[in-house]
Amino acid sequence: MKIKQKGFTLIEVLISTTIFAFIAVISYSAINTVIKSQDIQKPHNENLIQLQKTLNYIERDITQTYNQSITLAKAGLIIKSLQNNKLLNISYHVSSEDQLIRKDLDEKISLTLINNIKKAKIRVLDKDNNWKIRWEKSSGNYIKAVEIKFEHPFWGVIKKLVFIDV
Repeated sequence: MKIKQKGFTLIEVLISTTIFAFIAVISYSAINTVIKSQDIQKPHNENLIQLQKTLNYIERDITQTYNQSITLAKAGLIIKSLQNNKLLNISYHVSSEDQLIRKDLDEKISLTLINNIKKAKIRVLDKDNNWKIRWEKSSGNYIKAVEIKFEHPFWGVIKKLVFIDV
C-alpha cells in the first residue's frame, strides 16, 4: 500500500524559492533601470518643453504682427501683435539674470520663457535684404524676417528665423 504525499519536499520548496528569488532580482534590476532613466530624462524633457514654449511664443507673436509694428532697440524687441481680436503690445528682452522675458506692456504681465541664455542677439531683415540690429517702422520700408539667436548651456546655439508676410 502506497502512502500519498500531502505536501512538498524540502528540495521542491528550495527550488521554487530559488526561481522566485531569481525572477525578483531580474525584476528589481529592470525597475531600477527604468527609474534611473526617468530621473536622467526629466531635466532633459523640462528643458525641451521650455525651449519649445519659447520658440512657439516667438513665432506666434512675430507672425501675428499688426501692420509691421516692430521696434528693435538696445532694450529688446517690441511688437504689436493681433491675437484673438486683441492688439497686444509685447516686449522681448534678456534680463540681468540671463532670462528671456516676454512682457505684455499693456497688462504689465511678464513671463520668463527660458533661463540661462547667453549672447542673445535679435536682428531684422529689411526689404533690401540687409540685416539690422536697430529698427523702427518708417514709410516705404518693411521687414521680411526677424531672427532671434542665443546660446544655451544645454542646447548650444539656437537660432529662430521667423518670416513675416508682407
